[in-house]
Amino acid sequence: MQKRKLPNAKKAIIESTKICDYILSVNHPAGRFKARFFMAFGYSSKNWKKFKYDILKLAVTGQVTKTESNEYGIKYEVQGNLSAPNGESVSVTTVWIILNDDDTPRLITAYPGGL
Repeated sequence: MQKRKLPNAKKAIIESTKICDYILSVNHPAGRFKARFFMAFGYSSKNWKKFKYDILKLAVTGQVTKTESNEYGIKYEVQGNLSAPNGESVSVTTVWIILNDDDTPRLITAYPGGL
């Protein structure tokens, strides 16, 4: 079976606030649990650009495992592994949306687990 890829993954966008104020924020109500997980592998708000780079790489290399349409566009779950700063491989699921009348994937979230 052929692996499905995120459409236009090389154009993917990740807002710095999505990483710094949510996924890697120990103060965010939902993000703090994700932050603790990713921090255990060497990611932090201080090296957020490394996290962004790794997630963008995953957008291109990862496998789409689920799609879902809603009134805003199409959401894609992309799973794969990150090469974390501490040298370990981390299984991650990312969620992207391609908005209606657009072709650019935008990161919604990232969390532990996947393939």
